[in-house]
Amino acid sequence: MTAEPQDPSSPLPTRGFAVRVQPLPTDWADCSVSDATRELVTRLNAAIEAAATQTFRTSPFHADYGVEHVLIVGSTSRGTYAMLPVDFDLAVLTERRQKDISEVALQGVTDELVENISVAPVFSEYCNAINPTGLTALDVPAITLTSLGLRGTESLVARYNLICGPGNAPSSGFLDVSCGRLPHLIGYETFMGQLFARLGQRLAHRLRQEIGLAKIVFAKAGGIYGSKERGLRGHGVEQLIIQSVAYRQSEETVGSFDNALRLIFEKGTTAGSGGTLEVRCFEDFKKDCPLWRPGGGDREGKPVNLWNLLGDGVEEAAEGRWRRLVDVAIAYAVCTSEGQPWSIENVVSAARSRRTSNL
Repeated sequence: MTAEPQDPSSPLPTRGFAVRVQPLPTDWADCSVSDATRELVTRLNAAIEAAATQTFRTSPFHADYGVEHVLIVGSTSRGTYAMLPVDFDLAVLTERRQKDISEVALQGVTDELVENISVAPVFSEYCNAINPTGLTALDVPAITLTSLGLRGTESLVARYNLICGPGNAPSSGFLDVSCGRLPHLIGYETFMGQLFARLGQRLAHRLRQEIGLAKIVFAKAGGIYGSKERGLRGHGVEQLIIQSVAYRQSEETVGSFDNALRLIFEKGTTAGSGGTLEVRCFEDFKKDCPLWRPGGGDREGKPVNLWNLLGDGVEEAAEGRWRRLVDVAIAYAVCTSEGQPWSIENVVSAARSRRTSNL
């Protein structure tokens, strides 16, 4: 379903949204991942974790570095992903720190792991699901190592891509294996697991939908979401939605895309002359409206404001991405100002038009 783009010159609504629960967009069914596919991804998650546990526990790597725990983590495991293909994240907690782990040893055990994954029946099901043209007998999916090295201060990471289709098919991220002590990663994962368990099935499902919706809109708008764009990371989008439940009094019992965009629109803009809107300086906004990472502080125990990751922490880059995010919030305000049904295409088109007109 495609709606006509919203005219970016349309009169802006007042900066105070009405308190309401916004429904999912009219084109949600056209872009969301089906329940059947999500069930398939869940099964592959479990198969990867089981294969990893077996492979690492029975390898020389375990004897040399002390494997304490193997855990599937990340947005795919949490069900907060938005699009296919997905990438899977595996955490391997070791007794030794990442600086003491041999890259050769890690590659040896992870190469064995991906071989075990590649022969699992559920892996073939997944490859068929993400390949719209279907696989032939000659199209053997390939899992290939793309990088191996240090990431941050705590983890050594082996990253594998998947080529699923003919020889010229594009590759996509498939599996990241992170080894080391990983306290912050595990702390965050524990928080998220406890949150979804506390909410119960119905509310947890709705919260995952709201997070997925934000990721889709931000990805389509461009320059806002993902490490390649130097935008908000997956856990940043998750916390933007989750923590929005505390913004204003509403009927909502979990955070929502609507509440998060209201926060950015109302706190991220100021009234200018002649009824115009001016974008607040990002440095001022993130101090007034911090986005705290749960599950532990930084290496010194201080709270982590996830807004600091925008633009990879570079002030000029962060400001540019912040303005794109505010454009989306303003576009959303316009598209929903009369309470009418809205579409992702409407919001994205209006945000892009605003961006072009402001150049």
